[in-house]
Amino acid sequence: MSYTPPGVAELLRPGTGRKRLLVEASVLLCLAAALVRLVPFRRWSNRLGAPDVPAGEALRTEHVELLREVARAVDRVNGWSGGRFTCLMQAVAGKVMLNRRRIPNTLVLGVRTTAQAQGLGIAAHAWLNSGSVVVLGGEGHTEYTVVARHHSDPRHGGDAAA
Repeated sequence: MSYTPPGVAELLRPGTGRKRLLVEASVLLCLAAALVRLVPFRRWSNRLGAPDVPAGEALRTEHVELLREVARAVDRVNGWSGGRFTCLMQAVAGKVMLNRRRIPNTLVLGVRTTAQAQGLGIAAHAWLNSGSVVVLGGEGHTEYTVVARHHSDPRHGGDAAA
């Protein structure tokens, strides 16, 4: 019996298999990197979801392990790349992965001032939430002032594109 490798479409089909998640995260991180680096944010930010968060967005318990798996896959691929993917690239890739699995999520953008040798500067950060759980980008997110939220609820035909 000979082994036939799966096609790209098979590997990218939504699922929870670790290898599949790693391949999906790799492809989506590369696409997110190209998007962030080559296309002005104002040209694609409207595809991230609705600009608000519904009150009382609840996390379903059956999603908790899948959220962990998606976060692990994105983190692992970023680690393999030497940390080349920014928080925004990771949040966009994670958002697409959650949308594909019909899990509501919110990409949050924040800013804070930083002290620099020549005066004040501004630092930006992006993170991804699902319900009350910070899926990606949780390190230090509480230090940032939220300036934008992009919510997707693909269960209800909401913004599934990202």
